[in-house]
Amino acid sequence: MRYGLPIVRACVRYAVNHYGYPGEYVRLGVAAFNQRTIKAYERAGFEIYDRAMGKIAGQEYEGVYMRRRLGTE
Repeated sequence: MRYGLPIVRACVRYAVNHYGYPGEYVRLGVAAFNQRTIKAYERAGFEIYDRAMGKIAGQEYEGVYMRRRLGTE
C-alpha cells in the first residue's frame, strides 16, 4: 500500500488552510539520500528546483528543495 501521496496531499491542504497561506508555491526541503520521500513528493506534484549542501550533527549532506504550484493537485 502506498500512503505517501494521500499524506503529502493532506499535509499541504492542512498547512495552506490552517495558516491561510496566500502564496503561489508550497516549498519543502528533504535530504537527497531520502529517495522514497522524494518520489512521494514528486507523485504529489512537487519538482526539484534547487540543491544545497548542509550539515546535521557534523555530517555533511546534500539537501533538495522542492516546490509545487498551488491549485495543481
